[in-house]
Amino acid sequence: MLFFTGVRSMPRQWASEIVETGKSLGRCAKVGLDATGAVHLTYWDNSVGRMRYATNRSGRWAIELLERGAHMVDGGDYDVIFPDQNCSNAMALDRRGAVHVTYAAPDGKGLKHGSNESGIWKFDFVDTSGDMAFSSLEADPAGGLHAAYYDLSSKVIKYARRDNKRWRN
Repeated sequence: MLFFTGVRSMPRQWASEIVETGKSLGRCAKVGLDATGAVHLTYWDNSVGRMRYATNRSGRWAIELLERGAHMVDGGDYDVIFPDQNCSNAMALDRRGAVHVTYAAPDGKGLKHGSNESGIWKFDFVDTSGDMAFSSLEADPAGGLHAAYYDLSSKVIKYARRDNKRWRN
């Protein structure tokens, strides 16, 4: 079961609500708020090994399954060293309120980016040079995206930016 908890109004109190129910939902949950105060969530559904997106923009929770084949990274030997390595997903909202996510590619080879900025979810690669994990994502005021992530293959931290819909590493 996945809950959303947030501060509702004065006096400041925490209020929780159920977003979705299921046996294996909610691992690696990320949250963002747009300019209207709508909540946006990404999280893993371990029962099918896929990432989900949820928003209450319409006043009710709407849930979508993101790219088919998206999955949590199998860290192999790294699971012992980095037990939370599987949380390769990150989320950011841009100045227009579009949602952007990064996550390990389905085959573990590369870092993928997905966005609903065109009105439908579209996906591309940030980097295809190795096994990626631990991504972080931010949107800047000019509309650019910035991603930081760990390359398990070469054991380095990488940075990429996206300007004019093109990733630069």
